[in-house]
Amino acid sequence: MHWGRGIIIGMGLFMSFIIYMVITLMSHNVELQSEDYYKKEIGFESEIRAQQQAKGLEKQLKITRDGDYLHIGLPESIDIRHSSVEFMRPNDRHADQVMQADTQKQLVYPLEKLKKGLYNIDIRFEDRHAHYLIKTTFFY
Repeated sequence: MHWGRGIIIGMGLFMSFIIYMVITLMSHNVELQSEDYYKKEIGFESEIRAQQQAKGLEKQLKITRDGDYLHIGLPESIDIRHSSVEFMRPNDRHADQVMQADTQKQLVYPLEKLKKGLYNIDIRFEDRHAHYLIKTTFFY
């Protein structure tokens, strides 16, 4: 075989590989984590403060799975006025779920509402003096 043919075949294979990669990568769905990304960015400083407030409370938080339910036990030491749990699926924003609660210390969420997969969970609660935010992950 001559050098010229080898170079042409090598270039053809390389170009075919590049075209294959472009088509494959262009067909992937790339979504933002949030539609109102810039609005959330403005409140990022308060989110950091809420996470710092919750640092000592993370050990008091209990997340357990009991059959078809997810139990989230909030810290007993806080007089909770409002709480919410947000389940965010990184690869499918349509599977995101939000659970609102008022003064409950034990939150129960039915797992049948969730698709199987990885979820980022934001647990937010507040008392009279501060806001708290605990971020964790859950695989169902």
